[in-house]
Amino acid sequence: MGDLFDETDAQNTLVTAYDVNVNFFDTADIYQDSHSEQTLAKLVKD
Repeated sequence: MGDLFDETDAQNTLVTAYDVNVNFFDTADIYQDSHSEQTLAKLVKD
């Protein structure tokens, strides 16, 4: 179960966190095979 990743859920979580003024997101290339970094990068670009 640790390898499941839903990009839509991740994006919704990140947007919600940002909306309530969270400004630090801990990412590492070992988290979900770099998906966390890639998802955050997509949101930052937009």
